Amino acid sequence: MKTHGKQVAVIGGGMAGMAAAHRLKQLGCIPTVFEARDRVGGRMWSIKKGDFLMDVGMSAYLGTYREAIELITELGLRSQMSELPALGATMRDGKRYHFDYTKPISTSLSTAFLSWPDKFRALRLALDTFRHRASLGYSDYTKLAEIDIETVEHYAKRRLNHNLHHYVAQPLVSGTWVADDKDTSIALLYWTVRNMLAPFVYNLNQGVMALPVEISKHIEVRYKSPVEHVADTGAAVEVTAGGRTSLFDGCVIATTAEPALAMYPQMDATTRDLYRTTRYRKLGNVGLGLSSRPSDPATYYLPSPHEDPDTIAVIADHNKAPYRAPDGKALFTVLLSHEY
Repeated sequence: MKTHGKQVAVIGGGMAGMAAAHRLKQLGCIPTVFEARDRVGGRMWSIKKGDFLMDVGMSAYLGTYREAIELITELGLRSQMSELPALGATMRDGKRYHFDYTKPISTSLSTAFLSWPDKFRALRLALDTFRHRASLGYSDYTKLAEIDIETVEHYAKRRLNHNLHHYVAQPLVSGTWVADDKDTSIALLYWTVRNMLAPFVYNLNQGVMALPVEISKHIEVRYKSPVEHVADTGAAVEVTAGGRTSLFDGCVIATTAEPALAMYPQMDATTRDLYRTTRYRKLGNVGLGLSSRPSDPATYYLPSPHEDPDTIAVIADHNKAPYRAPDGKALFTVLLSHEY
């Protein structure tokens, strides 16, 4: 299919939209991004406050984010990228436990966080995840339907036990997805174990937002341009923003479900039904700068909702990437639950 010179609208300047625009440009298309806000990045947002640099929303790139790291390299940002070991942590009955993901086997065997009977029972989750590993990638989701048969809560009670439910399954889906185990698919827990418990965290020294910002330097972006209507006439795609209609050869809608439904009435029935079932959960984000740096080496804490229903994670930004806090000082991001 001939793509050179094709005018393509990309609606939404989040990471998905900016990546789509970048790839379209590589194919010879001429992309135009419509963004409702005055910035790109969506949930990849970095804010500078004095000497502190806060990542609001997405916190880091994991080693399993291969396409994102390849994109960082393509755009010449590799020299700005840091790589640090991931050290997870949690609390149980007032005591701290650390997990070194660069040494998963020795850490699992030596930790006192779980009893030996619990560790043996936890092997079931590891084996189930391994068994379904081929379905847990980023590029092909066709086999996930075979796994999507029960909730995390039901699986934990059936296959694991009380302790593993409260101190492993719940924190993993809550801390990484702000999700409730009562209505979250077991497929997401498998996916989290497979892809999120990575040994290293990567970041950009200028903040996670530096990636979409770099793309925007080479793409036309129309800021403060919320799209009201998209229509495929067969001969062209009409995109209406701010009462003005522009014609394009194609269009990519890279927004969340609700605005996509509102702007594109021609959406096929299957996609429309799926989008209508999509629910989003809010996330509270509080940045705390400290005048002195604690000695705790943890990159992040994932508390159990069983013990702390309000806090889903605490991220030690000064441990996850350089330049987040001045030398000797600390920066923490406290993520608060949807219910809070």
